[in-house]
This record gives sequence, C-alpha cells and structure tokens, in this order.
Amino acid sequence: MKKVIDPKNIDSYIEFMPDIVFVKNINGIYINVNTKFLTFLDKKKDEVIGKKDTCFFTKSNSDMCLKNNHITLEKKETLIFEDSYLLKNKKHKKIHLKITKDIIYDLENNIIGVLSVVQDITIIKQYQFLYEDNNDLLQYMNKETDVKKILQRIILLSEKRNQDTICSILLLDEKKQHLLTTIPSNLPLFYTQAINNLKVEAGIGSCGDAVYTKKRVIVENINTHPNWKPFLKLTQKANLHSCWSEPIFSSSNEVLGTFAIYTKSPHIPSSFDLKNISSCAHLASLVIERENKKIKANIQTRQKLENELIEKNQDLKLFKQVLDDISYGVTITKADDANHLIYANKSFENITGYSIEESLGKNCNFLQSNDRNQKEVSLIKNAILNKKRIQVEIRNYKKNGELFYNLVSIAPVYDQNKNITHFVGIQKDVTEEKKQEATMQEQSKLASMGEMIGNIAHQWRQPLSVISTAASGMQVQQEFNLLKKEDLIKNCDIINKNVQYLSQTIDDFKNYIKKDSVQKNFNLSKNIHKFLSLVNGTINTSNVKLILKLDDSININGYENELIQCYMNLFNNAKDALMHKKEKIIIIRTYTHNNKIIISIEDNAGGISQDIISKIFEPYFTTKHKYQGTGLGLHMTYNLIEKGMKGTIEVSNITFSYHQKTYTGAKFKITLPKK
Repeated sequence: MKKVIDPKNIDSYIEFMPDIVFVKNINGIYINVNTKFLTFLDKKKDEVIGKKDTCFFTKSNSDMCLKNNHITLEKKETLIFEDSYLLKNKKHKKIHLKITKDIIYDLENNIIGVLSVVQDITIIKQYQFLYEDNNDLLQYMNKETDVKKILQRIILLSEKRNQDTICSILLLDEKKQHLLTTIPSNLPLFYTQAINNLKVEAGIGSCGDAVYTKKRVIVENINTHPNWKPFLKLTQKANLHSCWSEPIFSSSNEVLGTFAIYTKSPHIPSSFDLKNISSCAHLASLVIERENKKIKANIQTRQKLENELIEKNQDLKLFKQVLDDISYGVTITKADDANHLIYANKSFENITGYSIEESLGKNCNFLQSNDRNQKEVSLIKNAILNKKRIQVEIRNYKKNGELFYNLVSIAPVYDQNKNITHFVGIQKDVTEEKKQEATMQEQSKLASMGEMIGNIAHQWRQPLSVISTAASGMQVQQEFNLLKKEDLIKNCDIINKNVQYLSQTIDDFKNYIKKDSVQKNFNLSKNIHKFLSLVNGTINTSNVKLILKLDDSININGYENELIQCYMNLFNNAKDALMHKKEKIIIIRTYTHNNKIIISIEDNAGGISQDIISKIFEPYFTTKHKYQGTGLGLHMTYNLIEKGMKGTIEVSNITFSYHQKTYTGAKFKITLPKK
C-alpha cells in the first residue's frame, strides 16, 4: 500500500512519530528529519538537511544505507532489516538498529523519497549477545574439561563482540599475593611474560589494584594514569592504551583473579562494555568454582589414593630393596622396537661391570659385544618378537671384555587390557657353575671309566677262564702224548668262540665310551639291550634277577649313549643298594602315557630314607663310603635327562608284588617327550 503524504504536512507527520525518522530523496540526500534523529546524531537540523550519510557514518555503513535505499526504490515495497553502525562523532560507538524503509508519494503520486523509521535496539542486542555467549560457553563446558581452554573461550567470546579490544584473565597464586598469566590470550608474549607474577598491591596497574581493592578499576588512558607509570614502556610497545579490570569473585566473595579488557586507543567503556566485563568475570567465576568443587569433591578420593600410593611406594621401596639385594640381575625393557632398558638392579651392575647409568637406554644386546652370531641370539629375538617366555644360556661379555656365561630368563609383562608393555629379564652368571659342571663331568667320566673297567673284568672273567682251562688242558695232554686231533680241534673251537665274544665286548664298550653326542632316532628296547650287554657280567656275578617289561614298538629321538649312561648310573645305584639283600630284583619297564615315553627302573632294596630322598640328585651327595662313590652319578643322570633330553626324572618309594611276594624299594621314573 502506497504511503501518500502532503509535502506540507511531512514535518508534523514525522515529528510526532515515537521513533527516529528521516526522509532521503532518491539521491540519498536528507530532506526531512525529526528531533529524535537529531538527538541521536547530536546535530542541528541545518547540519543534516542536504547532507549524505558519509558525513555521519563510516564508509561501509554509508554504502550499505545507499544500497538499501536503491533496493526499496527498485522493489517498491517495504524493506525491514537490522544493522549495526559506527558513529563518527561518538568515538566510533557501535549501535544496533532495526530499520523500516518505505517509498512516500505526494498528492500527485510523485515519489518524494524514502522514509526510514529507525528503532535503537542496541540494548536488546547487547543482552542477546550476552545470552548467546553464555549459552555458547555452557555448551562448550559440557564437552570440554580443560579449565584453561574454557577460560580462553571466554576471552575470545568477549573479543568477538568488540574487535578493538584484547582481553585477558589473570589468576591468583596459592598464596594470594601474585597474579599469574597462565591463561592463553592475544596479548603479545613479551607483555604476558613481563606481567606474570604481578604483585597484588594498591596502585599496581588495573588488575593488581582491582584485586587489592576488590573493586572494578577503569583506566581510560594508560599513558596518563599513575597506576601504569612503571609499565609505560611495555604498554606502548604493545600498543595498549586503556585497561578496564573486573575482579573475579567466588561464591564466598573470595577474589580468584581478574578479567581485563585492553583497547588500542584511550577509551572509556560503554554501558555494554561494562555489562560485558561483568558477565565475563561472572562466567570465569563459574568455571573456576566448578573446577574447585571438582577438586573438593575428589579430596577424599585423592587422600585415599595418596594413602594407597604411600603404601605402594613403601611396597615398591621394599621390592626395590629386595631386587637390589638378590644375586640375580634384574632388567626391565620397553616392549617396543628398540627394547631399551628402563631399569636394572645392582646385581646386574655387579654381574656385567656396567654401571646402571651406562646401561639404561640401551638394548641388552650390547652385552654380546661382537659375538652376535650365537644361535641363542636368534632364539631371544624370536621370543621377544612373538612375545613369549624364554630361558636360554648365552655368552656375554663384561665391561672389561671378560667372557661369562649368562643364564637369561625373559618374560612379557601385560597391562589391564592384556597388551604387552614391558619385558622382565633375569640374569644369572653361571660361569662358575659351568666350570664346576665340567669338573663334575670329568670326575663322572673317570668314575664311569672305572665302572667300565669293572664291567669288562666281569665280562671277561668267564671266557678268559675257559680259554685258560682249554689251553692248559691241551698243554698237559701234549706232555703225556694224550692230545688227540679231535680234542685239539674241539679246544681250539672253544678258544676261538670265547675270543670272538671278547672281541664283541670290546666293540660294545668302545661304542659306548665313544659318546659322540649325536641326536638320532633309535629303538628304545634295542638301546636297553645294548646297556645290558655291557653289564651282563656284573648282573651274573651280583646274582641280580633282572625282569624286563619292554614295549618293543617305542622309537625315540635323542642321545643313545647318554641314555645308556643313565641306565648304567641307575643300575649301579640299585645294585649297590641290593648288596646285602638275599633276593635281588631289578625291574625295567617301558611304555607310553599321555603322549610321553616312560622308562622306570624299580628295585626291592627297601626304599630310600625320607630324610635324603629329596637330595639324591644333588652333586656330591652320596650315602656310600667316601671310597665307594663320588655322588655324581645321579646328578649327572638328572642333567642328562632334564637338560640334554628335555625330559624329567623323579624318584619315589614303592611297594610291588612278584611271584605272590610283596617287596618294597625305590622307583626311578624317566619321562621323555615323544617326537
């Protein structure tokens, strides 16, 4: 609907309207204004009429006004919009307006110009901005827990509302004596570093004074204000010329810090600036208070955790003391590509000669020096790669270059999610043990040779006696001319047969003594019979009744001669235990159970005393007279089975029946893997 106005009545028409009203012609020149508009501009009527917007507003605002006039004239319809303006005569004060534009016509239907009705909605928009900022911050607080980031958000929201400002939040230290620049801001770094730890005192800048007086401090011009005299070099370098500071209060009226707004030119705050600084300080208070409530709410939990931590620290100290006191080296490495050491105990230092400081951060392979082609190195690498436990004996070198043999056990450590985070290593220097083992092996070898010589003597006694008797008989017969041809042939056959037997026993003993330590497949029953051929003479002279219950189908992969040595040691042990028994029984059984090969040797010697049964595999332990045994036979048997053939050997006392009689004795049970 067209607005038709008599030009004579235009002044009275716009004057009595409650809002700001003005009329521009089609060229954008003011032709009529009401008193409210003149008050708004703080101008007289003759200073406005005949002028354009560029005289009162910024170029961007003026261009927008002209554009909206053209739109109204082109569309010939009412245009309603909101806009913000900066007034030149009020130090670029920003205002928010709701504007309605209409074309007005005279009585002859000619266009007079564009009538603009303007409502100042600055206060409404300011409160709307504050509401939006508060809502924005509350939403941000729901998803962000970092207090510094939330407080920084308050700073950025404030600066968004007035781009001519730089804001900051300073927080009081624990002693309430200094202000800290811990919250990031857009102030220059040199400035924030210089004012960090600002003393709270009357007359110290705006913020120090605000905290001290617990009141808002407005400094319109930093350059002339006494509070800022000590800081002028800083503020001028940073191009800061006014500062308004608002204390941040807790709900109990305790000062927590300050919210400050700086401007780049001397400036007095507007009513919105004051609302804004008050709102931002309040928001900051809510954020800090919320964090403080969290802290207070967690005090009991913290105290409980601290008490638990103290207990755990005590346990850790005790554990560390234990680790430092034990003779084994203990290391902890990270479960990453580098496997660097992060812990080593004192014993590791003593074993290797490397100080803990020298070792930390290194991979344990530095102990192998240039000797890294050992198969054990690959075994360790594969175990770590596959995250498995491993125990292996490896050659290592001390700091002084001395070789030592290291028995290493490595195990993975898991977190709550069953992910491997570390590896724990246990090192034991077994160099002396290897030397002792070599000595024991030599002693055992000598003892074994002595036993072999005894067995040879037993084996040869009868055939040598037969040969001697046959030869002596022929000699006597020859002296008395009684030697017949058929007797000569018969006696020679007897002698030859026994010589062949002696030759065979020599081969058997030679093959046994050779001990080539080659792992191979062999039949278990044949292996036992080879052993029996070596001790056959001893069995006969000792009157031992040997009972065999063998599974001839069992084949085994292992060390044939070493296993014969084990039988030999167990047989000699049983034979000696049976020495004073009238009836002497030894039973050898072989069978399979749970995919394992079982070899048992039982006797009826009465069993082993409970006081010593747990010690009989220890080196040099013997119940015989010192001239009758070394105490190494069973120990070497244990090593051959456990270490050499990856099996087990155990001993127990048993009761068994044979030919309707009950006997008691010892049972040695060997369990070997079935391959």
